[in-house]
Amino acid sequence: MKSYPLTLTRNEEFKTPIWVAEEKSFVWFIDGDKDSSPLTFYDVGYPLIRTDQILTFKFVPGTFVIFPGYLPHEVYPNKSKNRLIVSGNVI
Repeated sequence: MKSYPLTLTRNEEFKTPIWVAEEKSFVWFIDGDKDSSPLTFYDVGYPLIRTDQILTFKFVPGTFVIFPGYLPHEVYPNKSKNRLIVSGNVI
């Protein structure tokens, strides 16, 4: 398992990564507030194939999201003073 603790300060963002297809990824929302950026998913093939299929998880401390690692995802610029998550991949 690989994990990545990540703190986004104001106006920071996390762009769409591309992972190995066999990996499962996870994000655990630990600390933040109503201004913490959500986790956004796009349809497979994004950004080369755009279907405008978007799924967004609002930041709620304690939320744990598991998803296929190949699913494009990102975090928009953070408007909160703090946003603490742990994310990672399990092969």
